[in-house]
Amino acid sequence: MKSTFKTIKSNYERDKKQNTPYIIGINGIDCAGKTTLGKDLSGELKQSGINNEIFHIDDFNNEKVEKETYRAFASGNWNENDFDRYYESIIDFQKAREAVEVASESNEIVIVEGIFIFQAHLNNIFNYRIYLEVDVSVALTRFEERRCLKGDDRPVEIFKEIWVRAHNKYVSEINPQKICDLLIQGP
Repeated sequence: MKSTFKTIKSNYERDKKQNTPYIIGINGIDCAGKTTLGKDLSGELKQSGINNEIFHIDDFNNEKVEKETYRAFASGNWNENDFDRYYESIIDFQKAREAVEVASESNEIVIVEGIFIFQAHLNNIFNYRIYLEVDVSVALTRFEERRCLKGDDRPVEIFKEIWVRAHNKYVSEINPQKICDLLIQGP
């Protein structure tokens, strides 16, 4: 983490402009470690005297789409239209963009972590992009652990059938490994 922090801080100090917010995006598959990295980075920045705020893209999920997607999946009525709707509409990018703009007014750095954030709806706000590349089996194990800890009753199959599939589509369309400034490869 220390070397990652030094790299990010060095880039921030090189690229920052007077009275201009610096926005960092942390991307990867579900359960890749985005939230953990975001929190750790935020803490390190604060210890260095750099005012920052972190946003979790999950907080901007379209609840109606999320509920309807999981309900259709659980009932066995899941189809391509449901998948397309999930992929295209799960995140309210406009609300996320507006929240980041407001936070930018009072913070030197804003961190946004989450899935799909390098799509055209949001990608152009980032000064620095981090992509966490982890093996799907590791992410699945983390999801299973998280389900137990949080009492999440969603079936494990949503990870494979919805999240991994959506992530694979995203990777094939966006190629986040190529557009990121920092690629962190995990287990």
